[in-house]
Amino acid sequence: MTDRIDALTTRKTVTRDPVFTDFYNNFNVHPQNKRLALHTDEQSVRRSMRNILSTNTKERLFNPEFGGGLRRFLFEDISVMTADLMKDAIKESVAKYEPRARVIDVLVVSNEFAHSYDVSIYYEIINNANPQSLQLTLYRVR
Repeated sequence: MTDRIDALTTRKTVTRDPVFTDFYNNFNVHPQNKRLALHTDEQSVRRSMRNILSTNTKERLFNPEFGGGLRRFLFEDISVMTADLMKDAIKESVAKYEPRARVIDVLVVSNEFAHSYDVSIYYEIINNANPQSLQLTLYRVR
């Protein structure tokens, strides 16, 4: 004899709803359901961290302190000290503006020939046991 729940449903797997969701920056519409397209879970946190770090301080009109403020380091001398200052600024800005993530480690490697910094951020998302990573390359733009 089968259980009543087995007789009523044929679905074997349970799908879970996304925990974190964010809209796309350009408010794209999903082609099938005609709703706003969403970033979910890991992708949502990764896009938010990238947005924080690429925003310069005093760039947001009603929130001038928002952002990583990393542009000020790009025109300094390429050195270990500058890389350490960038590392501290990244940790501080992610901790301040992204409560869904906890930074484990940040690696900043300078590339003197390309006048850039390669940044690797290792972090954990709240309620997720898998560590995540984000790689960025920061260039000088004149």
